[in-house]
Amino acid sequence: ELAMILSMAQTNPVMFGMVADRPDVAMQLELMGRLKELLDTDQDELKEKQCDDWIRWICRYRRRLARDFEGTSDLHLVKQERLRVMNSTNPRVVFPNYIAQNAIQAADKGDFSE
Repeated sequence: ELAMILSMAQTNPVMFGMVADRPDVAMQLELMGRLKELLDTDQDELKEKQCDDWIRWICRYRRRLARDFEGTSDLHLVKQERLRVMNSTNPRVVFPNYIAQNAIQAADKGDFSE
């Protein structure tokens, strides 16, 4: 379907403009653009980009931590609050993927016992 849409872009730009606005098509085109960019990138460029991405993430995280600790002198209290929020949000137990996959495959065959 995507190949047909890309072919349409060359042969009938007006029709392509109408179809390209669909969210699923726009997302696929964006993913293809990212894939092309990735395929055109050599190892050194990729490592440099990943390093830059990590540095940006760490900087954002440090700013976030600074905001969280702003206006308080009791770091232990802030850490306890962060832990409380994390524990109230995150699951206590993470369901192993292989068990879920076995249950899904069995359910696809009509066996809902797992």
